[in-house]
Amino acid sequence: MRTITAKRMTLENFAPYGFFADMINPRSVKIGERPVEFYRDMVQANLGNPVVSFSVVKAEKRPMIIDEAEQHFYTAEVILPLDDDVVIFVAPSTNKTVPYSEFEAFIVPQNTLVVLKAGVWHKAQFPINKELCHTLIALPERTYANDTLVAAFPEEERIRIEMVSTPT
Repeated sequence: MRTITAKRMTLENFAPYGFFADMINPRSVKIGERPVEFYRDMVQANLGNPVVSFSVVKAEKRPMIIDEAEQHFYTAEVILPLDDDVVIFVAPSTNKTVPYSEFEAFIVPQNTLVVLKAGVWHKAQFPINKELCHTLIALPERTYANDTLVAAFPEEERIRIEMVSTPT
């Protein structure tokens, strides 16, 4: 089993897969002053022109092993960990062929909104500190039924994610 290391996200190292922003500590252009400030256009996600559905993933702490992944060909996916830091894994978009050797893992701080580009391989998050994490997901309505390819990994292609240091 191959091992990859979860690393801190930067705008540069995550750019091939999408975008992100800390929604609790915004660093973007704002309108207004205290006591009410509006931080505009922090992250954009092209979800096409459908109804956007908001869902929740409840992920329990478990071994950090990638044994399956999914991709959406036509839409981005929005991920917002609500109550814990998480590790996500991603690989570049392909035409249905899983790029086993290209997976990377990233540490996503709680309240950081992540947008995965269309086609990026990914799957459920791994909680870091708690036994259970809730993650808000935004996708076009019924993406799980009409734009999701799930691939189970053969035993020899499974990937272990390791943490080299405790996230702050």
